[in-house]
Amino acid sequence: MAVLATTHIPDGSPDQAADWNDRVSAVLVAAPGFILQVDAPAPDGGWQILSVWETESDLQRYFESAVKPYLPPDAPMAQSIAQVHQVITAKR
Repeated sequence: MAVLATTHIPDGSPDQAADWNDRVSAVLVAAPGFILQVDAPAPDGGWQILSVWETESDLQRYFESAVKPYLPPDAPMAQSIAQVHQVITAKR
């Protein structure tokens, strides 16, 4: 079942997001189970990343191999995972 990961980075910014995307986007789009990702300012400040994955294990595998190695041990972020009821995409 697909999952939605919502990550909040309290001190995140558009510049940090662009830098991060430059580093990991090639790996992200090729990651097994990856469906989509968007990022935007968080309503309460900082930055948020929302991504949809085919399974939670796909997400965790990507996080452990492509994200965690680049994070400082005390990186301020919170992540929540929710089961997705539906994924609807545009017909192209």
